Amino acid sequence: MNCIFISPNYPAGHWHYCAALRDAGCNVLGIGDAGYESFPYELRGNLSDYIRIGDIHNYDEVYRACASLIGKWGRVDRIETLNPYWSTLVDALRAEFCGRAGRPDDYYALKMSLRDEECGLPESIKNVSAKKAVEFAQQAGFPVLCVPLCDKTLGVHTVESEAELKKLFSKNGKDAFAVFAQHKGEPVSLDGYIRDGRVVVCTAQLIVGKGIMYSLDVTEGLTARAAECVSTLLPGDGFFHIDAVRLTGAVKGVGKKGDIVFNNISEAPGHEYIMDCMNAIYGCDVRSLWAAGKLGEDELEPKLCAAVVSRSFERSYKNSHEKVLRRLNIKLVKHGLTAEPDKGEFGEYVYIFTGENQAELRRYIKFITEDFA
Repeated sequence: MNCIFISPNYPAGHWHYCAALRDAGCNVLGIGDAGYESFPYELRGNLSDYIRIGDIHNYDEVYRACASLIGKWGRVDRIETLNPYWSTLVDALRAEFCGRAGRPDDYYALKMSLRDEECGLPESIKNVSAKKAVEFAQQAGFPVLCVPLCDKTLGVHTVESEAELKKLFSKNGKDAFAVFAQHKGEPVSLDGYIRDGRVVVCTAQLIVGKGIMYSLDVTEGLTARAAECVSTLLPGDGFFHIDAVRLTGAVKGVGKKGDIVFNNISEAPGHEYIMDCMNAIYGCDVRSLWAAGKLGEDELEPKLCAAVVSRSFERSYKNSHEKVLRRLNIKLVKHGLTAEPDKGEFGEYVYIFTGENQAELRRYIKFITEDFA
């Protein structure tokens, strides 16, 4: 089996997916605009071939690179990317080389036409001028989320002010973005995989501080809402990430205190630490099942809760690293230095561990993060 990976070096921590594909018997063929010599050893060791091109935005360049790899390695079975920025490009390449029908602009127009309150997402406005966008944002309250309507290379923007919103529209023109209100509350990352319209794995992580998160219970109702939104908004099977919040108070027309409501959906697996939590929660290797095409064939049931906690070398903690290792013992899934790109968000050292319930996770979080008195 041959799999073409677009931009395999980003996100940096997701080299695990290339490794899982290689372990499943795939030839992993990369295309990107970064130098092969800049890739970490773990990624280089799992790429069978790599073509560097000048600009991934240039469809003809990417097309010729795909054709070159097919000429060398034979028929391509899969085309993947873990960077949602390139998902429309991958959709077009799959139509060209894997026989999947559908034009990217048609798919995007359909996708955006369906993004409304009926899909469980916040109120939105689209096909508007800068003036109308500002009026909507003033009524909904900042921040607002701006999602490109057709040209996905514009990227998704969280806009915090009126001036920033005007600048974004003046630069890109009328009708460039749909503008979404954002529910307010405690941030939650909802991540999973959907296959044939069914969410086969799903975890919710409450983000309680910089580099600290722990899993919440995922109810059947929450999974059903995720399945409805994701299957409506995203084509085919794949990983998804939902930016959500847990309401800190009742909001009329939205939900009661403690409800999890959705703000935005993207076509991407969660951060590597979230994926490690997912593996621990379900007691399996989600990446390997995905690589082998078996994710969703068997029923998976959550077994434990999991948490991510990070430390900074600039702070003094009550309990030493050695004490943490002794206390968590077999509960530890992994621990170690964070990768360079993650230090701003996760600090210098990270612990991932399991627990029977959320109360146990919170006790361990306190033990790890308590400052030296």
